[in-house]
Amino acid sequence: IGRVLKVLPMMLLLVLAASLIEAFLILPSHLGHSLEHAGPNQRGRIRKRVDSVIDRARDLLGVMVDWTIRWRYATAGLTAMIFLLSIGLLVGGLVRGQVFPDLEGDVVEARVLMRAGTPLKRTQEVMRQIESALASTQAVYEQPESKKLVETTYVRFNQNVDAMETGPHVATLSADLLSNEIRTTRIDDIINTWEEQVGTIPDAQSVTFDEPTLGPAGRAIEVQLAGLPLDQLDRVSAEIQAYLRTFDGVFNLSDDTRKGQREILVKMRPGAVGLGVTASDLGRQLRGSFQGLLSDEIQINGEGYDIQVKFSEADRSSLSDLEDFRVTLPGGKAVPLADVATLNWDRGWSRIGRVGGRQVVNVLGNVDSQRSNGMAVLADLRTTKLAELESRYHGLRATFKGEAENGAETSQSLGRAALIGCLGVFIILSFQFRSYIEPLVVMVAIPFAFVGVVWGHFLLGHSLSLPSIMGYASLAGIVVNDSILLVLFLKSQREAGVDIETAAGAASRIRFRAVMITSLTTMAGLMPLLLEKSLQAQVLIPIAISICFGLLASTLLVLLVLPPLYVILSDFGLTSSVSQAESHDGPQTRL
Repeated sequence: IGRVLKVLPMMLLLVLAASLIEAFLILPSHLGHSLEHAGPNQRGRIRKRVDSVIDRARDLLGVMVDWTIRWRYATAGLTAMIFLLSIGLLVGGLVRGQVFPDLEGDVVEARVLMRAGTPLKRTQEVMRQIESALASTQAVYEQPESKKLVETTYVRFNQNVDAMETGPHVATLSADLLSNEIRTTRIDDIINTWEEQVGTIPDAQSVTFDEPTLGPAGRAIEVQLAGLPLDQLDRVSAEIQAYLRTFDGVFNLSDDTRKGQREILVKMRPGAVGLGVTASDLGRQLRGSFQGLLSDEIQINGEGYDIQVKFSEADRSSLSDLEDFRVTLPGGKAVPLADVATLNWDRGWSRIGRVGGRQVVNVLGNVDSQRSNGMAVLADLRTTKLAELESRYHGLRATFKGEAENGAETSQSLGRAALIGCLGVFIILSFQFRSYIEPLVVMVAIPFAFVGVVWGHFLLGHSLSLPSIMGYASLAGIVVNDSILLVLFLKSQREAGVDIETAAGAASRIRFRAVMITSLTTMAGLMPLLLEKSLQAQVLIPIAISICFGLLASTLLVLLVLPPLYVILSDFGLTSSVSQAESHDGPQTRL
């Protein structure tokens, strides 16, 4: 996931570097040329209306700021309550969390795994049935301009990426759909209807309907089981799949173990060794009689021919021929096979997964993010079913892989990076303000911006994902800049001897235009991305939501809540006084 998201901070750093060059070297010259012939009172009709709207908004803001300063402790409590309420949206599941946003693709597949030994003819019949069901699904969903939902289909035999097997018993049907920018049907709805149209295929081991590729986070559900014999791991896997099927929106459940064809196990009887017959001798006689042994090689006209000796077709075509088989002892005497060994029917494994030399079983599945939440499903599985299974099967080890593992790794990395970034901001502000307390007032806008992030995702119906957190992290620098503008003005007013409450109210009024324009221009620039519907923009939309709504919330915090918080610090004597400022800067003469 990090390899996908690292492009964003690289791009932001380059853009910020270019903007610094623009601000310090190019912008002054442009302003000089544009303002050279402009008088102080030359304002057009549009400019006057805009200024009038801004002045009225500033006057209304001033009234609200005076109220929040007067009731500053109630304001602080109300702010904390709003923050906790926003966290409650996450805890209560109203805003769902997922590792990576779902990307609506344009290709769906039906991957078929028949039982081992199934002839190609039967596999072809099943694929025709699935293709016919896809045609019925297409008739269910009408598309704009009467376009066809399914553009092309093709079948590949001997291929199934889920089965990790080859042979005539595996096949994959791929269907290219109408572009997601045009069609009006979700791909999950298409898959569900397609699966219903196909129904049950009795002799199929598994039929999976899904998109052909996984996102960078991996599978939504991937549980690796280890620490037990394979037959017990298979039973545990079956119980986990049955439990996960009780959740709405969980589908395509399977595991990566495969039962093979039925086979006959020949086991030596305890007294067979006394007859002079070993297991290797018995195996050689059975193999030679039913499969043949190379007895000679002859040359005819310069070409070599192998001569094999085995039973005739009539003597090796049925199970009774095996039961009536007679074993030749070292002395030449023949005894029935039943006197030497026992025959038992069993079904072995056609595929066994191993990690680090240990046998493992991986339980796989997908989650429809519109109906359920993968993170909540796995959390419930961990605390309930897995806890019960681990108490019943001693030695069982269950590990979450796929999306859960990659998401946890990326979250830890982002958390460490965010902590380092906040520490850097705190150090810089400490030098600027010459205080260890006042920077905290500036940085309080960072966690409060998360309120806007949560409510933005709630209002627009998006899940909170790692790109959302990335957008929130990049938002920290913007909201801190707005806070610095306000606090620096407030401190300058205090140094001029203005009363703390008066200075706090004046700071929001005077800096209103600068803070508001900064926020509005940023949100306006991201609005096209926020409204984009293309597949390429789906990863970036959560970032735009976080920045736009987080910036809106932090702007309100900076203008309405930050001044009363600064006054609260002054009530406890935690802000620098006028005398302290003069002692740092030396005596000043004010005119």
